Amino acid sequence: AHSALAVICTKLRRHDDAIRHALRTCELEPNDAFSFTALSVTYQRAGKILEAEDAMARARMIQGHHHH
Repeated sequence: AHSALAVICTKLRRHDDAIRHALRTCELEPNDAFSFTALSVTYQRAGKILEAEDAMARARMIQGHHHH
């Protein structure tokens, strides 16, 4: 639900709300690379490039640890 809210808030240009929901998704699913990828996209749309790169690095680290 939080990931869906993040997408909706981004579309409404409510970037602070979107980031909050995306961060909550990462708290709830800390081992899911997709959570951090979604967080990265949310940060990119909000113009927060450093945060976006950090979130993408987290996603890659998780993918490295979990070979699907």
